[in-house]
Amino acid sequence: MTSPPLLERLGIAYLKERARQVQVVHDSEVHVLDPGELRALRRVTQGAVARAALAGALSALASALAEVLANERFGPSPATQDGQLRWWALVLGVTVVASIVEIAFLYLDSLRAVHQLTVVAGLELFEDPSREQAAVAQALARAALELPNPPRGLYGIDARREAPRLELFLASLAYKLKTSVSNFLFKALVRRALGRTALRGYLNALLPFVAVPVTALWNGLVAWLVLREARLRAVGPSAARQLVRLCLPEAPRSEAFAEAAMQAVACSIVKTADLHPNLAALLSEVTACIGEPQVVSLGDSARFLECLATLSPAEARATLRLLCVAVIIDGKLHRSERALLVQAFTRCGMRLDEAALRSLRLALLRGHPLDNAMIEALDRSA
Repeated sequence: MTSPPLLERLGIAYLKERARQVQVVHDSEVHVLDPGELRALRRVTQGAVARAALAGALSALASALAEVLANERFGPSPATQDGQLRWWALVLGVTVVASIVEIAFLYLDSLRAVHQLTVVAGLELFEDPSREQAAVAQALARAALELPNPPRGLYGIDARREAPRLELFLASLAYKLKTSVSNFLFKALVRRALGRTALRGYLNALLPFVAVPVTALWNGLVAWLVLREARLRAVGPSAARQLVRLCLPEAPRSEAFAEAAMQAVACSIVKTADLHPNLAALLSEVTACIGEPQVVSLGDSARFLECLATLSPAEARATLRLLCVAVIIDGKLHRSERALLVQAFTRCGMRLDEAALRSLRLALLRGHPLDNAMIEALDRSA
């Protein structure tokens, strides 16, 4: 088994050190949050968003001031090569230093906010060396540091078996360039507007500062997304345990049903091309409930649909409900997962209640109680 990346190990070490300093009040149902806890979580999130936005604004401001100073010393468009080198050395030097400080602060503050979230939710990460606690700690560290999930997981499932490599590359590139591209586009729009205004000279002087609000907004948005994802991962294992109990019947199960249940979760992993920790937790809970799979290849959508056709009506209904849980337990509903849902429900002669699916997803995201009525509302006879 490969060792986690250095940044992830440092993040876990930081969370462990913070955990030693705070006594967590345990809660047996972590995913059910009372109004006071929800307010506390909002305060944690709002504080993290505000600090991230301020850090981005200050970093962009430092770069803008460096550009203004470079323009004063060497002119906005130096005529000589030496002048151009000095201009870029000053601007890039300040930008690089400011960016390093900004990124370091954002990482540390994100980890600190994620730890505060676990304290509010009553989640102990290092009380005992159990596999579940270790997995949650890793998942939270990856969320705080915006690290990708591993592509492979239990039983050799390859989350990216159906994902075009070009699509994965472009998605990663777009994420990395989000701030710089938005700054460039915003500046281009301002420059275009300058040609039609009498305030051209005044606005030209303000142009270097365009990146300040743009960077602040991006940082704030990213911080909000990070905290939302961290909260979802924190409640994932307990939610997975309860949802599996609600979905899977306690009556004797056929071998075909056991395979279909495993395939339902595995296919959701493949359709998202991402082994989200909540899906890994759900797969573990299904395994604990029905036993080790006797399947050579998990995540094969065609085989899954074939399995559905062999199930009894009760088994098919339970499998479809589990599939519904699998597609929303990571907080999202991908287009490819929606297509699989339609195919699966059609194969079983049933109809998905999309409103009930949205309600279940929102309840999970918001930390609200999950009950049997939510699960039973997912399917309707065709």
